[in-house]
Amino acid sequence: ERVEVLKGPSAIMYGRIEPGGMINRVSKKPQAEEFTKLQQQIGSENYFRTTLDTNGTLAADQTLLYRINLAAENSDGFKDDTENKRIYIAPQIEWHATEKTSVRTGVEYQENDRSWALTYGTIGNANGPVDVPISTNLHDKDDNYQDDSTSWFLTWNHEFNENWNLQQRITYVDRSSVAQGSLLSAADLAGNYTRTYWGWDDEEAQIASTNLDLTGKFSTGAIDHTLLVGIDYFDEDYDSGGWASGGTAQPSNVFNPNHNDAPYDLNHPSSKYWYTNKNTGAYVQDQMAMLDDRLHVMVGLRYDDADYYNFFGASGLGTRDKQTTWRGGILYKVIPTASIYASYVEGFGSPNTSAQAGVKFDPQTSNQYEIGTKIELTPAVGITVAAFQLVK
Repeated sequence: ERVEVLKGPSAIMYGRIEPGGMINRVSKKPQAEEFTKLQQQIGSENYFRTTLDTNGTLAADQTLLYRINLAAENSDGFKDDTENKRIYIAPQIEWHATEKTSVRTGVEYQENDRSWALTYGTIGNANGPVDVPISTNLHDKDDNYQDDSTSWFLTWNHEFNENWNLQQRITYVDRSSVAQGSLLSAADLAGNYTRTYWGWDDEEAQIASTNLDLTGKFSTGAIDHTLLVGIDYFDEDYDSGGWASGGTAQPSNVFNPNHNDAPYDLNHPSSKYWYTNKNTGAYVQDQMAMLDDRLHVMVGLRYDDADYYNFFGASGLGTRDKQTTWRGGILYKVIPTASIYASYVEGFGSPNTSAQAGVKFDPQTSNQYEIGTKIELTPAVGITVAAFQLVK
């Protein structure tokens, strides 16, 4: 349906993310109207993409809705001897059990099969990047990357009344991939370089997550509140199936790449790599409006309990980190179409360990200060000017 870009740590709502922000994909939901849309795209590089979006109702009273999205894509890559194939299937059903309770569930399946060279760029020599056509494939023409994933979700929502709402989302993802690629060295001034093996076999990942949110609106005197209280849980198990690199080097040249069968396919070494990552969080946030909706104040608090274990080669190391973070913000409408604001937010990020060295480091943290102004020129056009400092 749309892609949302949330800038900044945003840790109160979303837990352990990178402080730069996050991307939220909002899927297409079932609708009351019935329709079917079929689209065919054709482009350069033998590009063919077919999509289907069909929506309807399974009950006369429209309490049971469905929507199915399909996509199939096939094309040559923009580099020599490369290709890209993708399949996407996403059926879902929404049940309006009562006027105040609804349940939605669905499955999303993706299959990607592309040449390894489409993932990586060119290489350089002592003077910088080597000037070759963008179509040059410096990898082996049989280098390949395959990725399959199936995800299931269930979300339900219940309105106690017009002011209080409870909702939960449960997600489970099962992902697998195989990579048979190559790693490129730097080139010398004559353009000579070498390829060695880089990839993995039978990579598997399972991710289960859920969140439960209670939202309420109420007033205390002249202050209107929007209160959010919630908990979330994240559980990830990852196994690479063995990270492989090295092997007998294959000589090549950037101006005349050698695409013969690479000898390292048969003699590369492999190292075990797997990890488990679990996180439990609890959060509370209050958004307050006062002075006839001219002054807005927001305060939020979050607690995280994270458990991480990493194994690489022949050794493993775990760490458990607990952190409390907070954020606050204030916005004042100078006039109805112009506001000034200031905010502060903290983030709690990735764990840090070195299994090989047997060393645990402090977990990643971040904070951001921001001040700015927002001006609404028209209902459709606005300007924001801001200054911020983000520290990771």
